[in-house]
Amino acid sequence: SSPGCATPFQTTLLQTREPWKIIQSLSAKYCLKQHEKAIVAKPPSTLSRLLEIMGLVTGHENCVEQMMLYVTGYYNMIMDNEPNIVTYPIEKTSPCQVAALAGLGNLSTTVYPPNHYRFVEVCGDVADQSSTKIETRRANVINKGRISIEDLLPHVTSSTLGQLKALYQRLGYEYPKNIP
Repeated sequence: SSPGCATPFQTTLLQTREPWKIIQSLSAKYCLKQHEKAIVAKPPSTLSRLLEIMGLVTGHENCVEQMMLYVTGYYNMIMDNEPNIVTYPIEKTSPCQVAALAGLGNLSTTVYPPNHYRFVEVCGDVADQSSTKIETRRANVINKGRISIEDLLPHVTSSTLGQLKALYQRLGYEYPKNIP
């Protein structure tokens, strides 16, 4: 964290999501022609320009490649600049587990003590499975079967795919076995 941006928090958390799922959602939103399954060459110019300004793309990549570079660049940029960050996968982490990761399970690591007592009241012992229910209500509604990984593969280079595989490893996800 930069010196001018200090916060009173004990822990910095980064919620992660399986990278291909994000890329599929972004590609469905920005790279598909409306009501078709055809992939457009370029994302909206304002989005592409923003990604260029962030230094994540050169602007010469196709839409799918830009979405993939955005996802890899986003996570890597955060983790490179916040070495002590704690990551957690949204797919397998309950709200109580997130609160525990943030330090609320221990009075000595809770910045505001009433939060610790509220945590204990709501979550109890996080090892107790009743307090670790994973929220599954929120399904992927952007993509919802519109575009598959196989549809996206012809639009990415092996170099960008290599960056994605490295990100999977860095985030602790298992790269899909059936995808090159």
